Amino acid sequence: MTDRSILAAAFNHLSQLELIYGDAVPSAEIKKGFTFESENVVFRSSQCGIFKPKQMDGLVLSITTTIPKEGSLNIYKDFEGDDGAYHYVFEKEEEIKGVGGIKN
Repeated sequence: MTDRSILAAAFNHLSQLELIYGDAVPSAEIKKGFTFESENVVFRSSQCGIFKPKQMDGLVLSITTTIPKEGSLNIYKDFEGDDGAYHYVFEKEEEIKGVGGIKN
């Protein structure tokens, strides 16, 4: 089981959820996680933002973020793009280059 194969499976599952729900996947579906090599892998923790499932050794799986309220301080480099999507900027970007599905 490698981190990259888990990430690929995670984003494949998210793509399937997107086909069903569009861009508003219910949190109940996210909480279920997905099955990878007969194990349930969760997408996120309610306790922290940047999340590393127990099955992963080095990389992280982070699919949610909190969009700051207008006028409030944004301590991260995240931003809303011209395309209307919120772009999440991973702090240690150099560690994840080449991993499909994780982008600025």
